[in-house]
Amino acid sequence: MKRSYKQNCALAHALDMVGERWTLLLVRELMIGPCRYGELRENLAGIGTNLLADRLRQMTGQGLITKDNGRYLLTPKGRQLEPVVASLVQFGLSL
Repeated sequence: MKRSYKQNCALAHALDMVGERWTLLLVRELMIGPCRYGELRENLAGIGTNLLADRLRQMTGQGLITKDNGRYLLTPKGRQLEPVVASLVQFGLSL
């Protein structure tokens, strides 16, 4: 069962959607371009196949990604996360 902060707050709602482990890393991969399941599995060393399938299913259900011709890609809603991921990369580089 997916966890929730159960807070009436926009940040908490956003974290309910993208705060699960691997979700933002999947967004990072799909920011580069559409990927097949095997490409995602290869690029995200350490993610289990069951967890990858679960995250892709969740993200599809949330409208963040879609699948077209066997490739996963960000939807316009998912693309809204690009500046967030870019900011987190900049933050990570400063550590």
